[in-house]
Amino acid sequence: MNEENKEPYSPPQRRLISKLNKDKTIKSWKFDHDIVIPYKDEDSILRGYKPDFLIEKTNGTKEIIDLVSKQLDFEARTKGSKKWCESKGIKFKVIEY
Repeated sequence: MNEENKEPYSPPQRRLISKLNKDKTIKSWKFDHDIVIPYKDEDSILRGYKPDFLIEKTNGTKEIIDLVSKQLDFEARTKGSKKWCESKGIKFKVIEY
């Protein structure tokens, strides 16, 4: 499939988007955001990754949701994400597919 015909979201992302759009507690969600979370991989090399979604709830709280399959650096990324989000007052959630 060439890039111009590529769907912008994966099937798991589309399923989550459908749920987010129906959830009355969600004020807004962003897939295209500027957040890059730093973490150290198993060799202690500093890396960064962009989580899938930034959610803002109607009560003003924010949440980051990362849809993952058990990929390389899963545990290191999750640990780094929890720590980063906690320091920013943001809830972190992993949804495995």
